[in-house]
Amino acid sequence: MKEQTCKVIQAWSVSNIGMIAELESHFRGLAYGSILKSLTSGYSWTIHQRVIPGFIVDEVTRFENETESLAHLRFSSVEARETAKQQLLQKDKNCIFQYKLEPNGHREKPKTGEILKLLSFEDQKNDFLEAYRNGQRYFKDLDLENVSFDNENLEGITFEHCALYVSFRNANLRNATFLNGGIKTCDFTGADLTNARFEMLTIESAEFAFARMEEVQIKNLYAYGQEVSEEMFFRIKQQQEEELKNK
Repeated sequence: MKEQTCKVIQAWSVSNIGMIAELESHFRGLAYGSILKSLTSGYSWTIHQRVIPGFIVDEVTRFENETESLAHLRFSSVEARETAKQQLLQKDKNCIFQYKLEPNGHREKPKTGEILKLLSFEDQKNDFLEAYRNGQRYFKDLDLENVSFDNENLEGITFEHCALYVSFRNANLRNATFLNGGIKTCDFTGADLTNARFEMLTIESAEFAFARMEEVQIKNLYAYGQEVSEEMFFRIKQQQEEELKNK
């Protein structure tokens, strides 16, 4: 198995929970927001959390970078519980773990035997831009760092529950929505944010100097634990512009 891939053992859906996949993975954990892409179908899925049966939680391999959810199982007998325990512990030894997945722009489960590639941030950027150019406008649960969307046309896009640490310098973000996530350290310098919406976001160290912001909607923004009012937001923007002029 290649270094940046994992193998699908099986996948299924659970009512009121979602999609679960059992993966043979030799990574040192799969963090929340990691994206796995099928080398066969081209479909991708986002990791939400590791699923661990609660009755063996202290006996399995665990990774600090993972978000965990405990599954509470019922058994018909003590013998059935012990059998399940031994099977699960053997899978753990073989690096087979269960994860809750969110399909990206489709409803398909990964197929048994499929090889999934863990996408780098640059891979995710390229996949994201391809999806946008193919007509997708709504993106949820992305986790992107150290990539540039400078000068890109992203008009009408929606980012919901995304953690973004990227550059949007001089990008077209007219009618864009950033909702319930984080844009810490994002650089919007010179971007067109006309009629954009920013709501329920953390914005520490984000840069907005010389961005066009006519009719922008701002609500429930936070930085360093404090709410940022609209007045304070535009005062910070003005300070950023003055600092650039003085450089």
